[in-house]
Amino acid sequence: MTFFTKPTTHPKFVSALLILLVAATACSDGRDSAPLAFTDGPTVLTMWSWGGTGHELMIDQFEAANPNIIVEFEESSFDQHHRGLLNAVEARGDVPDVAAVEAAYLPQLWEHEERFTDLRDFGADALEGDYLDWRWDQGRTPTGSIIGLPTDVGGLSLAYRRDLFAAAGLPSTPEQLEQQLQTWDDLIELGAQFTAANETTAFLDSPASLFEARFGQ
Repeated sequence: MTFFTKPTTHPKFVSALLILLVAATACSDGRDSAPLAFTDGPTVLTMWSWGGTGHELMIDQFEAANPNIIVEFEESSFDQHHRGLLNAVEARGDVPDVAAVEAAYLPQLWEHEERFTDLRDFGADALEGDYLDWRWDQGRTPTGSIIGLPTDVGGLSLAYRRDLFAAAGLPSTPEQLEQQLQTWDDLIELGAQFTAANETTAFLDSPASLFEARFGQ
C-alpha cells in the first residue's frame, strides 16, 4: 500500500513515485504546506519497507529512469518497520518520504489522516479503474481521502512437493490438484490422505500458514 504524508517546506518531486507503489513525505507539524513541486537539483527521497518485498529492485529501476532522484532505502523486519512508522506518525516525528504499509495497520493510520497527502490532489482518481474496488477502497480514509495505493491483492497459491504427493498416491500435477482442491474441506481431506501415507513427513510446514490464509480470506 502506498502512503503520502504532508510535504515539508522543501519541495519534492514525487508524482513519478506512483510507479514505486509506496510514498510519503515528512512534516514537522500538521499545517498545510505548498504542493509538491519539481526541483532543479537532485532530490533525495527516503523510503521504509520490510524484507522480502522486492522494493530495492524497483528502486534501481526507478532511479535509472529518473536520474535526478536518489532514493535512500531503509529495510527492517515486518514488525519493527510498522512499529517504527506508527510511532513516528503518532509522535509527529520524522517519517520517511516513502513507506510500505500492511493493510491491517490502516485504521491506526486513518487516525492521523492530517499527516498524509490526499493523492487525489495529484490525479489519483484516474488510477481507480486499474484496481479491484475493494482493494482500492483500502487506501481510502473514512473522510474520502486517498492516502494509499495498493501493491497487490494477496492472492493464494499452493506450493507442494510433487514427488511426495505422487509417492503417497495423490494427484501430483497442478491440473489434477485444481480439480480436487475446490474448498478448504478438500484441502483438509487431502492433508489427511497425505499424512496417512507419510509417517515422517508433515503435510504443512507450519499450521500458522493455514490459519493466516483462512483468516485473510
